[in-house]
Amino acid sequence: MVSSLIRFSRSLAPRWLLIAAAAFLLSMFFLIGNLYTSQVELRQNADSRLVSIGEARATEINDFLTERRQAAARLAGSEDISNYFSNLDLGMSVKYGLFANLAAIEGRFQATLDQEKYQGQATYLRLGFFDRNGVAQVDVGSSSAAASSPARNNLAEPSIQIDDKRRLIVASAPVLQKGKIRGKVETVSSLNLLSSLVATNDLGQPREFLLGDDGEVLLPIEREHSAVATQGPSLAALPSGRIHALSNLSAPELKGYLALRSPVAGTRLSLLRLAGEDELYGRTLSPASVFYLGLFAIVLFMLAIGFERSVKMRPGYKSSSSSPIATERSWPKIIWLSRKRSDVAKPSRPICTGRARRWTSRILNCA
Repeated sequence: MVSSLIRFSRSLAPRWLLIAAAAFLLSMFFLIGNLYTSQVELRQNADSRLVSIGEARATEINDFLTERRQAAARLAGSEDISNYFSNLDLGMSVKYGLFANLAAIEGRFQATLDQEKYQGQATYLRLGFFDRNGVAQVDVGSSSAAASSPARNNLAEPSIQIDDKRRLIVASAPVLQKGKIRGKVETVSSLNLLSSLVATNDLGQPREFLLGDDGEVLLPIEREHSAVATQGPSLAALPSGRIHALSNLSAPELKGYLALRSPVAGTRLSLLRLAGEDELYGRTLSPASVFYLGLFAIVLFMLAIGFERSVKMRPGYKSSSSSPIATERSWPKIIWLSRKRSDVAKPSRPICTGRARRWTSRILNCA
């Protein structure tokens, strides 16, 4: 068992550089794999956070518009309007009886116009009550916010329209009396009320934009020099709910930005949110950088193999496996060499030749 381990270790000795390079490569692959996984997770979390923020902003705008529809429906179902149609069915005219009902409706509308506030601003610019023929029976508020045409008096449920040209939010609700549509109530609000729901960054530069379906930038208002205004149609055509790089656009101001378009449910509006790549991902490594690290480790491994082969190809190179002490067959030769060296190390005995013996005997005889 011990001898087999010794032979195995001796067989690996010439390849120590290759083994070290392979171990280094495996450890690098393990570290790079963990790094890649963590970077991908960080980027996915950043993307999810941006998507959730965009959806939250779009939901806030949708909630505001939903509240406008509900407010119009509440006005349409008010008791004053119901009494008006009840007296109208009894044959009363404006001169006899209906005038008081219309005055009550006007008083309710005026109170709503004066009292309803949103972020310190008046919620409504104008409130109107129309009969089935589209004739305005009650109309209070600013005359600049014109009432709708009679062609939209056949609506069956509350709806909302965005007037891009006049920057108005028009909410309409049908007036139902005994299961029949008898008219409608219309509320008009300023589109600028949504500006508080479109955020900017700390430096005041717009990073969120409210777009129409044609790409027109509705908010923020100060957008004359914005590259988003010129690229509005392209940005409005981006698939919703996904993050897109704006490197393909012709506007150099948008290079390096990522865009997310979140549609506002029930409308033709969408919220565009921009974020720089460094702002979104911070100083995290990109997947391409992690790939280059893995490629660098492979290059080091190949260099180690090339270095080992170049060393073996040098003239006079002898591996440890070719030396006399590498195998068991060389042990007898090693023992013989050691004995010969020990014999050479011992002092040699004097060797007497024939001539030396004769001279020795003569000397003894003379004596």
